[in-house]
Amino acid sequence: MLHQQEHGPRPLMEETYLLPQAQIQLEIDVISTFSLAAQQNAYSVIRNIQVYIPENNQSIYRDLKLKLCGIDGWLDTVDWFIDEVTSGQSVRLPIKELKFPFETLFGLTEEMVLQLDFELVDSEDKIICKKTHEVSVLPSNFWGGETRQPDLLAAFVKPNGLYVESLVRKVASVLETGGHGRSVDGYQSNTREKPYLMLAALWNVIFQEKLAYVSPPQGFAKTGQRIRLAADISQSKMTACLDSSILFASCIEAMGLNPVIAITQGHAFAGAWLIDEKLPVLCNDDPQDIRKRFDNRDLVLFETTLVTNASAVTFEQAKEYARNLLGEDKEKEFVMVLDIAQARSQSIKPLSTIEEARIESESTSESIELVLPETPPLPPVRAEERIVEDSPETRIDSWCRKLLDLTKRNRLLNFNDRSVSIKLYCPDIANMEDMLADGTKFKFLSTQESPYFDSDRDSELFRFQTGSEIHKEYALNQLKNKVLLANQAPKRVEKSAIELFRKAKNDLEESGSNTLFLALGFLKWKENADDNRSFKAPLILIPVNLTRKSARAPIYVEQVQGEDPIFNLTLIEFLLSEHDINLNEFKYGLPEDESGIDVPLIWHKVRQAVSEQQGFEVVEELVLSSFSFAKYLMWKDLKDRLEVLKENQFVQHLVDNPKEAYIQTVEFVEQHKVDDAIDPAEVFTPLNCDSSQLVAVDASAKEQDFVLEGPPGTGKSETIANIIAHNIGKGRKVLFVAEKMAALNVVYKRLHKVGLDHLCLELHSNKANKKAVLDQLGQAWQFREGLNPETWAMHISDLKDKKDKLNDYVRELHKKSKSDISVRDAISKLALNKGNIKFSLDWPLELGADKTLENDYSTLKGAVLQLKIAFEDIYDLDITSFLYVNASSWSNVWQSQLIQRIDEWDSQFENIFDRFKSTLDILELKLPEMTGKSLSALSSLHKLKEFATSRNILFVLKPGLNERLKLIEDIALRKEKLDELISKQDDSIKIELLLTAPIREWHSEYEAADNSRFRIFFAKWKINQQVKGSGFQKFKHLSILSELLQTKDLAEAISKDVTELENLDIWKGWSTTSEELIATAKFGKLVKARLNEALFLTDDPANILVLINKYFVDGRDYLDSSLLVSKLDEFNSTYIGFEKVQKDLFDSGVTLPFDSDLTEISKSLANVKDNQAKLKSWCEWVNAKDIATNIGLSTVEQALSSGVVSSSELLEQFELAYYSWLAPLMIDESQVLREFKASTHEATIDAFCKLDEEVAKITSEYIIALASSRVPSKEIKDSKNDQRFGVLAKEIQKKTRHIPIRALINELGESLLELTPCMMMSPLSVAQFLPADFKGFDLVVFDEASQMTTWDSVGSIARGRNVIIVGDPKQMPPTNFFSAGASDAPDEEDLESILDQALAARLPLKRLMGHYRSKHETLIAFSNSKYYENSLVTYPSSETKESAVSLHKVNGLYAKGKGRNNVKEAQAVVNEITRRLLDKQLRNYSIGVVTLNSEQQRTIEDLLDDARRNNPDIERFFHESETSDSVFVKNLESVQGDERDIIMLSLGYGPTEPEAKTMSMNFGPLNKQGGERRLNVAITRATTEIIVFSSFSSSMIDLSRTSSTAIEHLKHYLEFAERGPVALAETVRAEHGVDQFDSDFEQAVANDLRQLGWKVQTQVGVSKFRVDLGILHPDKPGCYITGVECDGATYHSSPAARDRDRVRQIILEGLGWNIVRLWSTDYFVDAETAIKKLDLRLNEILELEREKDRLLEAEAEAEAEAEAEAEAEAEAEMIHKDHENNAIEQDALPNKNILSKSVPLRASDEFDSNNYFKPEYKARLEKLVKEILRERPGITLHTLALEIANLHGLTRTSKKQVDYIRELITPWAGIKENEGYSPTIWLSPEDKCELIQWRGLNAFGYERNWKELAYEEALGLAIYAKTNNKLNPIEEMCSELGLKRKHETTIKQFELWLSLLE
Repeated sequence: MLHQQEHGPRPLMEETYLLPQAQIQLEIDVISTFSLAAQQNAYSVIRNIQVYIPENNQSIYRDLKLKLCGIDGWLDTVDWFIDEVTSGQSVRLPIKELKFPFETLFGLTEEMVLQLDFELVDSEDKIICKKTHEVSVLPSNFWGGETRQPDLLAAFVKPNGLYVESLVRKVASVLETGGHGRSVDGYQSNTREKPYLMLAALWNVIFQEKLAYVSPPQGFAKTGQRIRLAADISQSKMTACLDSSILFASCIEAMGLNPVIAITQGHAFAGAWLIDEKLPVLCNDDPQDIRKRFDNRDLVLFETTLVTNASAVTFEQAKEYARNLLGEDKEKEFVMVLDIAQARSQSIKPLSTIEEARIESESTSESIELVLPETPPLPPVRAEERIVEDSPETRIDSWCRKLLDLTKRNRLLNFNDRSVSIKLYCPDIANMEDMLADGTKFKFLSTQESPYFDSDRDSELFRFQTGSEIHKEYALNQLKNKVLLANQAPKRVEKSAIELFRKAKNDLEESGSNTLFLALGFLKWKENADDNRSFKAPLILIPVNLTRKSARAPIYVEQVQGEDPIFNLTLIEFLLSEHDINLNEFKYGLPEDESGIDVPLIWHKVRQAVSEQQGFEVVEELVLSSFSFAKYLMWKDLKDRLEVLKENQFVQHLVDNPKEAYIQTVEFVEQHKVDDAIDPAEVFTPLNCDSSQLVAVDASAKEQDFVLEGPPGTGKSETIANIIAHNIGKGRKVLFVAEKMAALNVVYKRLHKVGLDHLCLELHSNKANKKAVLDQLGQAWQFREGLNPETWAMHISDLKDKKDKLNDYVRELHKKSKSDISVRDAISKLALNKGNIKFSLDWPLELGADKTLENDYSTLKGAVLQLKIAFEDIYDLDITSFLYVNASSWSNVWQSQLIQRIDEWDSQFENIFDRFKSTLDILELKLPEMTGKSLSALSSLHKLKEFATSRNILFVLKPGLNERLKLIEDIALRKEKLDELISKQDDSIKIELLLTAPIREWHSEYEAADNSRFRIFFAKWKINQQVKGSGFQKFKHLSILSELLQTKDLAEAISKDVTELENLDIWKGWSTTSEELIATAKFGKLVKARLNEALFLTDDPANILVLINKYFVDGRDYLDSSLLVSKLDEFNSTYIGFEKVQKDLFDSGVTLPFDSDLTEISKSLANVKDNQAKLKSWCEWVNAKDIATNIGLSTVEQALSSGVVSSSELLEQFELAYYSWLAPLMIDESQVLREFKASTHEATIDAFCKLDEEVAKITSEYIIALASSRVPSKEIKDSKNDQRFGVLAKEIQKKTRHIPIRALINELGESLLELTPCMMMSPLSVAQFLPADFKGFDLVVFDEASQMTTWDSVGSIARGRNVIIVGDPKQMPPTNFFSAGASDAPDEEDLESILDQALAARLPLKRLMGHYRSKHETLIAFSNSKYYENSLVTYPSSETKESAVSLHKVNGLYAKGKGRNNVKEAQAVVNEITRRLLDKQLRNYSIGVVTLNSEQQRTIEDLLDDARRNNPDIERFFHESETSDSVFVKNLESVQGDERDIIMLSLGYGPTEPEAKTMSMNFGPLNKQGGERRLNVAITRATTEIIVFSSFSSSMIDLSRTSSTAIEHLKHYLEFAERGPVALAETVRAEHGVDQFDSDFEQAVANDLRQLGWKVQTQVGVSKFRVDLGILHPDKPGCYITGVECDGATYHSSPAARDRDRVRQIILEGLGWNIVRLWSTDYFVDAETAIKKLDLRLNEILELEREKDRLLEAEAEAEAEAEAEAEAEAEAEMIHKDHENNAIEQDALPNKNILSKSVPLRASDEFDSNNYFKPEYKARLEKLVKEILRERPGITLHTLALEIANLHGLTRTSKKQVDYIRELITPWAGIKENEGYSPTIWLSPEDKCELIQWRGLNAFGYERNWKELAYEEALGLAIYAKTNNKLNPIEEMCSELGLKRKHETTIKQFELWLSLLE
């Protein structure tokens, strides 16, 4: 949607539409103004998108879509998708680049307004929330002005057009004509003259174009205007001021110079840099800074519209005109200067358009002869300003130049009279210098306070002059009185002294150097003799201090003891290098006379040296100001050590190949392996050390260089202290370097705390005390005690053992099984679902069973999932019908065949049913249930018929069939044997003969022969004789008789048993074969089987037997003609067909039960046919069942099929069943878990913590022992050491006149490191104290490296073999703010740090991860999110407050120009500081103030001084002490490394006019590249609270007007301060009632505790670490009484036992937590007992906390009463004195009536507090009480006593007074006691009542405090509120009482009153 905008910018609309039930918020930042230039420079239309659900909305939203609706011709619809967002969560969506069509933007002729409609929709496309933003789209040739995208003015500067190129060519010609060569080589010429000439030539060229001037639109600077580009000007020859400025800037950029464009209200002009420089900010709105650069002749500005004049205007005239526009009187009109080079560095490119669209021509003007002006005197381009090729040689040279600043920025060369200083008048400088040297302290006195000051004369012109004798005498007298006269106004003197005092103190803290000097004499010099401007450089400098005892006390100046006056060394180098003037004689000492340094001689020699240099002179001035030699000393150190620098490999890399990777061998232990990989016996950490710190400590002792990143509050100083201690223990020598004194001090204090300070020599600044150094060296030499190595080994062994036990438990608990499940996983799941397990697995319960399962857990789970899916697809089927189908594979062909076969089966079923029924009718049998069995029975009957037809089946039907069949089979066997025996005999032997022959007698005779040959012969003869008559042939051998006898016996036995068989026609004589008998038996069995089957036709078997006898036995002969036979045959024929279709169905995967009713089966198959579309799903279900059964999950399938579990709960129930089976096995398998006992484990933790603490303590002693073994004995035998340490011994013995520290170190050499193996120094003190050849350090630790430049650092780094660069790339970069002698310019560009260089060299980076500073996570949450990828581990506070960051909005105004401050905001800060320091509770918190610029800092400091003078009680808080930190006020540049409890951030910047709707987007240092690093520093200094003081809200920051990341972050931080953590995207807050759990175990425990009545908050915290369960204090909803930690993921995630069981506990307890642990293994074994123990412990803690509270309340009450009584008595005493004074005054007056009429009567005039307790006053007091109760019945006793006290002039009442009033009224008043309340009082007992109707807030003529209400009236108020607002009576009570802020205690009290009504 779009509409045209015709008349300038208008307020843009932003509307939100929220559905009533939605409660979901869209937060979208959209650019307010857009254009072609914005699109081509990658400005985002959308800056931020967040979706937020408030915590009171308990919904979970899934599958949301945010839609940006399309705009026809401009934009297609854009979608964002959100999977899920829950209560209290804010989700930031990725920014998508929106691109509008180029043609549309380019062709736009008028401003248009696009309406961007955002819609948040749910999964059903219903709109939840809508938001609309309007964007103004400017024409392509329109610049939006200062209020709309000012940066993009740079896009209109186009250096590449035809017209511009033609103008530049003419410039070259003009230069050539003027004799300056044709080359346009501005900065390459390394002069200021050539760029200046090029600008002048360009002026002449464009002047010749005869351009016409047109007036710009009114207010264009703010609202913008159309731009005539060079192409347009080439055609129209018309130009407005901005057009001409852009034309000039385009040409200047095309010539290779850096242009700028200046904008004032209603005007614009251009300029350029004369050196290759650019402003540090893109849009600079500080006119003072621009003037300074202009006056320094670094920058030239000129009035561009003068080229349109008809008469000739020179470039010089245009320049002067522009300078006037920058004057102080025109500051209000100044808007900004835009630097084009800075814009290009920030990727703002020239506007690219289609050239053919605009006709452009070259310049064709006739060339008019214009002479180039003479170049004015310009300073030469210094070496550091020149363009040089980058190489190792030039790199070192560049470092040296940057250390030795020989430019006018250095105050040692260019002292500005307007600088902060005190100009002194002293006629006897020598005497003054002597007095200073003797330790005299002087104070200052303004000459205007002298008796000789003439107030009628101009104070600025009047000065004390040296030639005046009166002045001289007065000054000398003051000198004797220790007073120095200042030639300035008193206020100026006082202000300058205070500013110098503050600056010197801050410089010493920040850079370690004293910068305060008394300058004796100045050299006045000029860059060129003809130059009008001269500069001043101090000559002799005396180091001094400024001191004051308090803000009320005067400031004194004194010389720094032990420091001698020096000559300006920088000036010596400057004069030598630039002017060949040699003053080296003053380098190493100054000439002295009998009174000290010979000042006149020095001045004389300087005059001689510069006498021939025109423009140089010595002026005898005495000035106190700030100067610094720090960089000079570092330059000299670097210069002296150039040859040895490269001996350090890393420094060599920085010199030779800084842009390449630094190659080295590195070795770091992984953080999660520290317990396994690092031997505690080999690491020495006497201070607390978490695992990330331990990795760094361990790595520090290895031969490697690395970067240690220490984000805010991560224990960096503690880690450095541990690194130092560890390396000392390892016998290594350490140099610790930090520029800030605070950084060194904090490390030194930590080492002092553990007793290692004597091994560390601290030499931070040039104030290092010689005596203190010698004392420390003596102590180090003397101290030789230490720990026995055996004691160390014993402790370490014990520590390892306990650590291993703790780690073993965690390891075993969280170790994954083959199933990828840990014991903890299983316990968690089971804990939450105890009593809800519906089935179990029938698997073996054996140790290691999970390892022997054929399938892993994922396979099993996959099978269960498939089972679930398949079941859900068939849940609505008639499963009974489909049960017959057991096919597991489906296809279309199979389904078609199956349906066909079902049809065939159904047809056959009908036929067989008919046959079955008709056959049974003949048999006269009742129709049975038709089943497969009954059909088979009838088929068997048919078979019996066939059997009967073939033979008689009577033998089967007769009783005894089974015995008969056995007999037949037995006889068959015997007959077979008999036949076998017969077959062996002669053919003559027949069975019949055998049965009749006397075989036995024959055999007996044979046996009787007894093997006698004779007898045998005789017997044979005899037997053969008998054989003849028996039908046998003669026996050849009688031995045959035995076989014949056996055969006979067998035959006789058969004959005996075959009688029955003969009767049944089965045995047909001896001809019956065994085969026949066997066949008969088999036949009988077949008949029996069929008979048994046939019996199923009827319930009575006898009926069937009767029928069979009738038809198949008795009627056997008539079977062929029987009707039954024909029916049976018909049935059997049909049955065969039916069985075939049955088989076909079976082949198709259908199994029909044999005994099921075929009628029902028929129906089921018909149902299958009707639902054949479901066959595929059914087959899948069958397949899933088969798979589940095959892999042992039959119980799962059965539970699902039987309905024990539903499909929706199947997976969860399977998990439960699996875990139930697995957990006990895994616990049993682990000895650690099996034997775990909570009490024992906690005892081990306790012992480990104590032992770890003990080891930390003895570590120091062990380090001392190790270090002592390396210290040489005092009885030195070695001659070399004897000589060195002899010097030390001698110096230690001396009382005074010690040799300088550098000389001492030079004497000791590297042997010094044997005494103090660690030296702690600043880069300055390294240069100052260490000799050039001192390089004995194994390790250099460089702190705060992000603030140190490479050239400041390499000198120190090169002193050691390895370096650890410690710092944070997300914090402060180096600046020139504290550089040696730098000018007062606040806007210098940031420099590259040594940390940046180290990271560029890809040194290994180790980041400290644990954040310990912030006592509330919101203090670090913003930085953690914005700068540290949420990687910092933070710890939650025990308070439940949402945020510790708040916004204090001030109605202040920012003063641009000179002021650069915001007084109202500063006053608000001071008021808050004063309030806190006067408050007894709040004063215990230390306070720091951070400002964005130094001007606001000074304003606050000045106002604080006033507050200190007005409130002397707060003075002590501004002085350091051992127990507390002083209040500080610092700006962004100096606050890094500091911390305080409370940080007040004063933004200062803001609107410049009241009620302004817009403001400048210039926030000083934040606008610089990397300004967000400064913001990060400012907002991370607090431990307890941050208060942001701002004169504007976040909505006033318009991101469309700035491209600065820091300003974007500032806006977000203000939102964060305004709204709390919800403003942070991706932050999930643990709000009350919003449950988040680490695992199911924590949820189960939370449920158990809630059932016991505890209020539980889960997952307390916002970072990676959370307290599992926070137990809310039942009496204090804002606090947690306890944190319950379970042994889950948070516990397990700790990399080491120390982190897990000690460090974390210490931190949490420090944050106010009581930590209780619950062990899951304990809970698993006996959950009820574990919870009971936990509940008991919580109650114990609660009682302890309540007892503490009772004691505190009692103490507070006692203290309050004592104070109240003391104050009341003091007030009474004061009033008494007033009475006495009044009485005296009245007595002195002639007429008392005059006084009584003119002065109103006071209460105290009538009621005298002095009489309060006097007996005679009792009646008067009683009368007063009755009057009050008559007017105000039913008030509390306390209210009554307070009212009486007030009438007596007292502001408070005391307990004594309350008790006295009670005693007074008891005899007659109505008194009603109410527990917990002050008694209610009436005039008489009869007046007492139970309820007082609410009388209103102003019932007694004044507004009452609700706390004064009597109990009875409180009930009346509750009834009133409930009557008027039933839904929200508390809101009604608050409204009635006028309460805007609702405190928790207030709400709780109101709830109590309401509860009393129930």
